[in-house]
Amino acid sequence: MSYKAGTPDPIIFDVAKTPMERGVNFIEASAGTGKTYAIGMLVLRAICEQDIGIDRILIVTFTRAAAEELRSRVRARLVEARDLLQGRHEDASLRAWQEHAVKDEGVARRFISRLQLAIVNIDRAGIFTIHSFCQRMLSEQALESGQLFRMDLLTSLDDLRLRAAEDFWRIHVYSLSPWSCSLVMGQWSSPADLLANAFVHLHGDTRIEPEVEDISLLWQNLEGAIARMKEWWLGSGTALQEALAEACGEDKFKKAFVADFAGSFRACEKFFLGQAEKFPANLSWLTVAGLKVEINGNKFRGKKKDEIDPFLNSMGLPEMAATELLELKKQLFIGYRIFFAGELERGVGRQLQEHGSISFDQLISRLAAGLCGEETHLQTALQARYDLALIDEFQDTDNEQWHIFSKLFASKKHSLYLIGDPKQAIYKFRGADIYSYFTARTKTDYFYSLDTNYRSHRDLVRGVNGLFAGSDDPFLFKEEGLLYYPVKSGKSRDVYLVDAEKKPLVPFVYLQLEENDDDKKGKWSSALARTAIRGDIVAETLHLLSISEPTSIHKLNRDGQSIYQPLRPQDIAVLVRSNSQAEAYQQAFLQVGVPAIIAGRKTIFETDESHELLLLLQAIIDHDDLRLLKTAMTISLFACTGDDIMAIWQDEQAVAEWYNVFLQCYHLWSERGVLTMLYFLVDSKELFANLVQFSQPERRIANFTHLFEVLQQAETAANLGPRQSLLWLRSALTGKQKNDAFELRLESDEEALQIVTMHSSKGLQYPVVFCPDLYGRSARIKNEKNVISCHDGGAVIDFGSEHFSERRERACREELAEDLRLAYVALTRAELRSYTYWADISARGAGVDASLNSALGHLLFAGDDIDYEEQQERLKVLARESGALFQHVSAEPATCSSYGAERRVKSLATRPHRPRLLATDWQMTSYSALASLGDHAPVVQFDRDALADAPRIAFAELPKGARFGNAVHDLLEKCAFADLVLHADDLHVQGMMEQKCEEYGLQLDQELFTQLFVQACSTPLFAGGFSLADLSRSRCLKEMEFYLRLAHINLAEINTILADEPTVQAISAKKMRGYMTGFIDLVCQHEGKYYVVDYKSNYLGELQSDYSGDSLVQVMAAHNYGLQYYIYSLVLHQHLQTFVEGYSYEEHFGGVMYLFVRGMDPDIAGSGVFATRPARGLIEALDRLIGGGEE
Repeated sequence: MSYKAGTPDPIIFDVAKTPMERGVNFIEASAGTGKTYAIGMLVLRAICEQDIGIDRILIVTFTRAAAEELRSRVRARLVEARDLLQGRHEDASLRAWQEHAVKDEGVARRFISRLQLAIVNIDRAGIFTIHSFCQRMLSEQALESGQLFRMDLLTSLDDLRLRAAEDFWRIHVYSLSPWSCSLVMGQWSSPADLLANAFVHLHGDTRIEPEVEDISLLWQNLEGAIARMKEWWLGSGTALQEALAEACGEDKFKKAFVADFAGSFRACEKFFLGQAEKFPANLSWLTVAGLKVEINGNKFRGKKKDEIDPFLNSMGLPEMAATELLELKKQLFIGYRIFFAGELERGVGRQLQEHGSISFDQLISRLAAGLCGEETHLQTALQARYDLALIDEFQDTDNEQWHIFSKLFASKKHSLYLIGDPKQAIYKFRGADIYSYFTARTKTDYFYSLDTNYRSHRDLVRGVNGLFAGSDDPFLFKEEGLLYYPVKSGKSRDVYLVDAEKKPLVPFVYLQLEENDDDKKGKWSSALARTAIRGDIVAETLHLLSISEPTSIHKLNRDGQSIYQPLRPQDIAVLVRSNSQAEAYQQAFLQVGVPAIIAGRKTIFETDESHELLLLLQAIIDHDDLRLLKTAMTISLFACTGDDIMAIWQDEQAVAEWYNVFLQCYHLWSERGVLTMLYFLVDSKELFANLVQFSQPERRIANFTHLFEVLQQAETAANLGPRQSLLWLRSALTGKQKNDAFELRLESDEEALQIVTMHSSKGLQYPVVFCPDLYGRSARIKNEKNVISCHDGGAVIDFGSEHFSERRERACREELAEDLRLAYVALTRAELRSYTYWADISARGAGVDASLNSALGHLLFAGDDIDYEEQQERLKVLARESGALFQHVSAEPATCSSYGAERRVKSLATRPHRPRLLATDWQMTSYSALASLGDHAPVVQFDRDALADAPRIAFAELPKGARFGNAVHDLLEKCAFADLVLHADDLHVQGMMEQKCEEYGLQLDQELFTQLFVQACSTPLFAGGFSLADLSRSRCLKEMEFYLRLAHINLAEINTILADEPTVQAISAKKMRGYMTGFIDLVCQHEGKYYVVDYKSNYLGELQSDYSGDSLVQVMAAHNYGLQYYIYSLVLHQHLQTFVEGYSYEEHFGGVMYLFVRGMDPDIAGSGVFATRPARGLIEALDRLIGGGEE
């Protein structure tokens, strides 16, 4: 028969009797209908009935796991058939085949002989994944295919794509002028950002639209528009500023616009007047449409709304120039995206060729290319290898795969069976194209279907039939012939769930979340609905697993007697949409003691433990970096609370103990390897005992030991040292290390409840399944503005053509169609009971669409906009008609007992903590630790009223606190001082400032922030002295790190030496030795003298006088900065003694300067600066005390 869309229904395929035909055969196998069994039967029948050797049968499937399962199932089927023919086995389906095909003893003997030969040669069976098939064919037919005999298969292209993006950036961004570079970087900040936001996968014959001009022409067009805008600005910019400023003063615009107006206008003014190279970030407000969205609605209510357009038109906006500029800017970015997409593909291809490698996609595309045109040598060679081809999971095909199989086997010389289920085509994100499936189906000679579900209880089958068959167009592809054909149930009626009273439970359950009392329309937000439903699922799971009132699986034993198997956690699955939802469910179950795992092929490097191990190893290797040590103390192995860590870092002896342990680990690692070192640390500190206080301690311990082993194996295999091992682990965390040995392992996982994403659940089945996310619908594509991928006369990627809106609607429909197929997959996973949840979600924000627009909304209500009561009524009717149960879900959290408590399993307990001290008086300390031993003096408060007319600083409005101080310090460290004065407005400097503000979460006046650095760096540091900007880079040592050796001292002796210093506060007596470490902000040389400089961003007040004279002395004393500069002076003194020939304190030591940057003014030398030169005698006395210097 020939099948086209709209022709009669498919023929039911009888695996035992339907004739095996030459040509193209389609078998659509609905969920649970025995697709794998059918493939085994086709192999069996081909071997026996058609005398096709096992080595001349090709089976292609989707994954390696599926290929291995098929090999096992095919062999089992052959063995069972042989044993049946020999009278040693009984199987109902095989018996039907035997009765049909085996006519006499002679036939039976021939079949046995053929089966025995096939069983012996099972390893010669051509069972492949699509990629392994293409790879084998290309390598074995290298001459015919024109490929190298050996090419390395690269499993990940991430590194190559990033390298290609970096090459693109160097060639096409670095070469730009400053203003054009700022424009591009305003859109994409780095090559990695460009790759993350502009990458699209170009697959096969995908079209890209629109067609754009050459990039150089786009730049020329934009430059012309900018020139016209500059001309307008010269003539009309001031008038526009006045008009907008007046309107802002009258509150005619939104507060956010008013707040940003000055900065936005200034940025435009500076650019269009040629005063700055940075392209303005926002220009939309220069058009009527853009400014209209900023209107304050409270000022234009009622009839006044009619005044909005005249008001905006009166502003004198550069409508034509700005609209042109914005449109050309948009076209430029479209051009860059399209240009980048092509260059990225070519760049990756070049790198693969240079390395003699090939990607997964290239395996398919090159074989497909080798089969183009008239009959080729490659086609002839491959056709001669096989007589029968069985293509499994064909719904996940694409045009290139269909081209390969049709060119090779779509003829009357071969039997080509395409087996799949378009209702389960859910892998578009992997490149699957359901339109290719439809195209192939129109070429079929025979169209069959499997119509009996052997997986699910008959009432589950009835429920799914009722839901999908009740819709006129359940999968939105009615015209393409994707319909829903109801299936029959083939599962035994003797297997079902019963409650504690042994009464059967209804298999299909619809649950509706009650109305939201806090919403006028009773609707829910997505987050609140998920929380309520998650609570209901946890409560229902505890009820199902209850020991006092157990739910059981009823079966019949061989004698026909009922047996009851209690339901176990591993019998239950929760199907979710995303990994984040899976993690939320896992935590919810673990909190009530239900063992739960997130199923999937997750590797050990995707766990929290792998990242914790990285932190630990970093701290061990760089043990002198105490910041890394502090970070490592936060990992779960040490079980330190925030209070614990604070207490340790206030105790020098405790810090020294930790430091010594990490130092010992480093030496042990270097000498005896990573595994010895790690187990020494674990055993000596009893670290695994600490994990018992966290959730899933067994899982955590297994993950750590697994990580220890794979790290040791990598170290041994490549003879890695400590730092190379660290690099290997860091690489593994990015997914670059691939190995089956890295998959998570723990036997107890098999006994846990399964949490599975719906995509991962395909092909799996569970006795009980919860489906909590079928009412969800993303609004991402609905709100997409940059790129759309859809099917429009073929696959197309649209970056902004005239058809963009139309294609966005098409893409939304395709997304809903795939969601419907995903819902079908989820609803057909259950064997005995399924829970389907519904919640009435409103569309909120840019990320979530209304649930009525979801897949479940389409199936239940056909997209009708109906209220809660009508939704409930339709659910009840559907449940009644399909034999399902309808229930409400309360928004109130259910009271849950603990599954763990009910099991009465003895809980694990931590071992008693036995604190141990390492016997040493050696310590690592710092100035901060010393300062904490003293009492801070209060700052003297002056009469502010008496100073009402005194000069004020310019920077009182800048933020206060540590984050602002860190940003100031970082910029003074990273930027050249002269650049902060002479090139403050340059793109690079401004970019650094913006980056630091973003890093530290600062929102401030950028112009004022810039001026702070201009003044601080240009202020003479003392009368007749130099400024920071006068210092050349070669004369500056920023962030000078030091380690000052401490002899046996009593800190009280420092008080004696510095007793008369007004800026030094006494510290407590304490004996210590070891090292003092720290960083000096700046050590600089000017005219032969060396200076210690420290930056302070403290807010001391709004008056200039707060940053001079006695005020600074008071502040220095209050924070004990005097002790700090004496320590820094001693450090510099010792350094100069060592490295400066003929060093003299009087000649070479210039002094100390503390720069309070808020109070620095270039017109006042020394303003905001505390400057002094400690007495030589005091420095030498400290040297003798602290460092053991000689008299």
